[in-house]
Amino acid sequence: MWTKNTTSVRCETCPVGFQCPTSDSSPIACRVGTYSSTINTASCSRCSSGFYTVEIGSVQCQICPRGYYCPRPDATPLDCPIGTYSDYKQTQCTKCSSGYYSLNSTSADCFICPRGSACGVPDSPPATCPEGTSANYGATSCASCSQGYYSVQNSSATCTPCAPGYFCDSSTECPKQCAMGTYSSSGQTTCYQCTSSCTSAPGVFDCSSCVTAKPTGCQPA
Repeated sequence: MWTKNTTSVRCETCPVGFQCPTSDSSPIACRVGTYSSTINTASCSRCSSGFYTVEIGSVQCQICPRGYYCPRPDATPLDCPIGTYSDYKQTQCTKCSSGYYSLNSTSADCFICPRGSACGVPDSPPATCPEGTSANYGATSCASCSQGYYSVQNSSATCTPCAPGYFCDSSTECPKQCAMGTYSSSGQTTCYQCTSSCTSAPGVFDCSSCVTAKPTGCQPA
């Protein structure tokens, strides 16, 4: 409450958005970064963390939006840079977690790295895994195929085990068929000599029955 002059017969109401520290002075508008939401306020309140106002005489503070950060209550929100994100009411942006990325400023979320790609840094697009490697969701690097496994295409999510009756001495090439008189089980880098009479069929994985198989994912060599 305040009075306009010494001869006033009543006190005036201090309006919202203003402060009246003394009863004998006019209302003072709240500065930027502060507010007053009730009448007859002696002093304006500072905006809470994650809120802001850049207007004089504010009756409330604005919430800091997603994709922005508000380190100061008297300044407009700042964009989150690429590779970071923020939810509402943040005073700083958060770096994308390992295996996630963000290519735009003002991001509210980061994206998980897709299968067959690697995300080593959060502010760069996913890197395609080359032949002979693979990656599952959220990978930071492409993993080389284990011995006896292969991947003949880019962006592979998994490596394929070498089929029985074939050998894989290179992870970037299709399986090679075992020669007649030799055999192999799954995931082998070489073929072995049969000790039975099964010597007339190539691609054997069971020398006792001369059973053959075919690889998956590509045409055999």
